[in-house]
Amino acid sequence: LRWLIIGFYVDDLSMLFLAQLIHAFSFGVFHSVGISLVHDYFTGSHQGRGQALYASTSFGAGVAVGSLISGMVWDQLGAEILFVFASCCTLLALVIVWVFIQSPKFNGGHVR
Repeated sequence: LRWLIIGFYVDDLSMLFLAQLIHAFSFGVFHSVGISLVHDYFTGSHQGRGQALYASTSFGAGVAVGSLISGMVWDQLGAEILFVFASCCTLLALVIVWVFIQSPKFNGGHVR
């Protein structure tokens, strides 16, 4: 939703403010859940490695690859298409996480 608001309401300050509020909330949730999953999957002395892997893949490699692809899409197809593409990527990520990623704390919907 945030990407679509930014792409289609670029001249509307109130909509951009709404998009930033959504970003503040969604990034907070993303980061909190990411740290929680690292804590669940990497135990004991491996937690430092898990944190490094999380940071390097989401903020290092993710930003590098995302910037490259975004630049190419922006140049070839324009800004609005880029923001639609970003929305689609976010939706795809949600589906992947929903289907494949589960915290080790949960077993069939019940906390262990």
